[in-house]
Amino acid sequence: MLLNDNVLFAIKNRRFSGGRAGRNGYNRRTDIETPSVPANKTAVDHHRTSRLRPYLRTGCIAAFLFFLNAAICPWIFHTAYVRFLDSIDIAYIGISRVLIEHPGTLGWFPLWYCGIPFQNTYPPLLHILVALEAWVSGTSTAVAHHAVGGFFYCLGPVALFLLARALSRNTAASFGAALLFSLISPSAFLIPDIHKDLGSLFYARRLQSLVRYGDGPHIAAITLALIATIALHYAIERRRPARIIAAALAFAAVASTNWLGSAFLFLSCLSYLLARSFEDRRLWRMLGISGTAAALGYAFVLPWIPPSTVAIVSKNAQHTVGNYPMGQTQAVYGGLLIGALFLLRWILKKRRVSSFGLRFGVYLLVLTAGIALPASWFHIYVVPQPERYHLEMELAIALVLGLGMGPLIVRGLGRHYVWAIAVLVILGAIQVRTTRRYARRILSPLDVTQSIEYQASTWLQRHQPGRRVFVWDATQFWLTAFSDNPEVGGGFGQGVIDQEIPPLGFGIPYTIGNGADTAMWLRVLGAQVVLVSEANAKVAYNYAWRDPAKFRGVLQEIWRQDGEVAYAVPSRSDSLAHIVRAEDVVRHPPPNVEDAAQAHKLDADMEDPSVPIADFHWIGQSEVQASATVRPGLVFFFQISYHPGWHAVVNGKAARIQRDGLGFMMVDPHCDGPCLIRLSYDGGTEMRLARASQATSVAIALVWLLYGFRRR
Repeated sequence: MLLNDNVLFAIKNRRFSGGRAGRNGYNRRTDIETPSVPANKTAVDHHRTSRLRPYLRTGCIAAFLFFLNAAICPWIFHTAYVRFLDSIDIAYIGISRVLIEHPGTLGWFPLWYCGIPFQNTYPPLLHILVALEAWVSGTSTAVAHHAVGGFFYCLGPVALFLLARALSRNTAASFGAALLFSLISPSAFLIPDIHKDLGSLFYARRLQSLVRYGDGPHIAAITLALIATIALHYAIERRRPARIIAAALAFAAVASTNWLGSAFLFLSCLSYLLARSFEDRRLWRMLGISGTAAALGYAFVLPWIPPSTVAIVSKNAQHTVGNYPMGQTQAVYGGLLIGALFLLRWILKKRRVSSFGLRFGVYLLVLTAGIALPASWFHIYVVPQPERYHLEMELAIALVLGLGMGPLIVRGLGRHYVWAIAVLVILGAIQVRTTRRYARRILSPLDVTQSIEYQASTWLQRHQPGRRVFVWDATQFWLTAFSDNPEVGGGFGQGVIDQEIPPLGFGIPYTIGNGADTAMWLRVLGAQVVLVSEANAKVAYNYAWRDPAKFRGVLQEIWRQDGEVAYAVPSRSDSLAHIVRAEDVVRHPPPNVEDAAQAHKLDADMEDPSVPIADFHWIGQSEVQASATVRPGLVFFFQISYHPGWHAVVNGKAARIQRDGLGFMMVDPHCDGPCLIRLSYDGGTEMRLARASQATSVAIALVWLLYGFRRR
C-alpha cells in the first residue's frame, strides 16, 4: 500500500509541477524516489490496436474496392488485343514497343509525321510503365499495356475513396461514393449519345472508354489526379517539406501521363482551394503551397513537357479531333462558368454547408459538368474536346451523391437504414453481375494476325524495311506496333510540328484523277510506298480514297490483300537527303496539293540525272549522316521535319539549318567537291535549359527534404 501511495504521489508531482524524473526514477523537484513499475501490457496493446483500427478499416475498404473492380474485368490483365480494331490504344502499344526495342528514342522519334521530338508523341509516363512491365514480366507489349491500364482502372475508385475519406472523415459515405463510381455511369443518363453508344443505362462507360476507345492514359491520369489532390491536402494540413515534395511528385506524374488529366488536376485543385477557403482564411499560404508543388512538379518533368510541346499541342488540339477554335465566344463561356462558381460559393456559405468533402464535390461537379454537358446539349464548348470530360463529371457526381445524399438517407431512415443497406447490397450485386457480363463481352480477345492492319504492317516490315510509307487509314495507327517503317502520318496528330503535313496528307487521298501529280507529292514528302484503301477494304475504318484507282498504270502495284493495295513510289534515290538547286527549294507553304508549281520544280531536281545523289543513313535515332560531291549553287534537302533542336556540321564546320516551305530542313554546305554533313538532334537551347531546370529542382528538393528531417 505504501508503494502505491508513493507512486501516486510521484505521478501527481510530475504531472502538476512539471518535474521530470531522472534516471533510476529520481525526481529532482520532489526528491522522492519513484520506483519503476512495469506497464500494463494489455492496456498498451489495446491502445495500439485502437490507434491502428481506423487505418486497418480504411485499408480493408480500399483493398475491397480494388478487388471488386478487378473482379469485374479480370480478363483485362491477360488480354493482348481486343476486337475493336479502331481503338487508339494500338498507337500507345507502338510507342511502348519502340521504347523497348530502341531505348535511344527519347530524343528524336523518326517514325511519325516525318519525324517529331519524342515528347511530342504523347506524355510518356504510362508508356514507360508499360515498357517496364513488359520487360520485367516477359509478356508482350500489348498484354502489358492492358494490364497497366487495368491497374489504374481498378485503383481509381480506391483513390476516390481515400480522397473523400480525407476530406469528409466519413468512411461510410466515402465508401458509398467509391461504389457509385465503380458501378454506375451517370453520363449515360445525362448524355443521349453516350447512352446510345453504350447500349444500356447500366453499362460501365469508364470501362468502355478504356477498352473500346483506348483511353488508358486518360483513365490513369484521373486516378493520379485524385492521388495528387490527396497529397496537396496533406501538404496544406501540415506544411512539411516532405509532404510538399510528395505533392510535387504526384503533380509531375499527372502532367507526364495525359493532357486531359492535367486539366482535370487543375480543376480539382481549384475546387479544393475554393472549398477550403470557407474554414481557412490563410488563402495566400494555401496558394503558395499549391504553386510551389505545381512549379516543382513541372520542373521535375520539364524535358518531357517543354513549353514548345505545350504550345504545339494546345494549337493542334483545336483542329485534330474535331474543330474547336478558341476565341472570344469561349472567353465569354469561361467567364460565365467562373461567375457560376462565385454564385455557388455564396449559396453554400448561406446554406452553411459544413462538409468540406461535399463542398469540394459540388465545386468539382459544376466545373466538369459545365464543360461536358453544354457540349452535348447545346454544342457549346469552353475547351477543346469538351465531351471527353464526362468521365471526370461522373467522378464528381459519385462524390456529391455519396457525401451529400448518403448521410441524409441514413438520418431520414433512422432505425430502418439497415433494410435500406440490404436493398442496396442486392442491387449492387445485380449491377456487378451486369457490368461483369459487359466487361467479358467487350474484352473478348482477337487473333490479331487475321486483321488486315497487322498483315499490312508485317508485310511492310519484311519486304520494305525502313522505307517511309504513306497510309491514311487505320493502319497508320497500327504500323508502329509491328513495324519500324517511318510514316508521313502517325498516331497522335496533336504533336505534329510540321504544319504542312496535315493539309497535304488530307489532299493526297481526296483528289481525283491526278495519279501522276499525287505520285509527285509522295516523292516530295519522302514516301517510297503508298498504301491505298479501296472501297471494299476490310480496315477498321476507311477514310475512303475518293479515287483509289488513280495510281493504276502510274505506280507499280507490289501487294494486295482484302482491298488494301500497296504501290511502290518510283524515285531516282530512296534517300531522305537530296541535292537540289538552291533556287528550286520550296519557299512558301502550299495551301493544298493543287498548288504544286513549286513542288514540281523540287521534284524535277530530285529526279534530274545531272544532279548528284546524296548517300544517307541514320546513326541511332537522333543523328543522320549524308555525303555527296557538291558544286556551288546546290544545297542539301532533308525530308525530315524542321526543329530548332537539330544542328548541322559540314566537313567539320558548323552550318546553318533552314526551314523550307514544306516544313523540312535545308542546308547550304558551301562546298565545292566532296561534302560530308552530319545532323544531330539534342533539343536545342530549350531542352538544355529544361534539363538544367530539372537537375536544379531535384537538387533543391533533396536539400529541402534533408533540411526538413534535420529540423524535425
